[in-house]
Amino acid sequence: MTETRQLADSIHRLLATTLRTQLNELTPDTAFSELGMDSIAEVEFTLTLQDELGVDVSPAEFREGTVGELVHLVERKRNPER
Repeated sequence: MTETRQLADSIHRLLATTLRTQLNELTPDTAFSELGMDSIAEVEFTLTLQDELGVDVSPAEFREGTVGELVHLVERKRNPER
């Protein structure tokens, strides 16, 4: 399994846990606007990303994007030299 795939799986798992939803409801094309995240869930998710993956991401950085775009953002933040 590639590093990107492992990261995507981790983000999907963390997001599903935060939203209390099933993993199969999340795809790389799922827009955050479709998920109905309120500000509390956004903060909870960003704190979880920081704790679990060591990456600081603000809700403003992913709110208008997709799950797949967030995976790429986190990957860039973890590996800025790429």
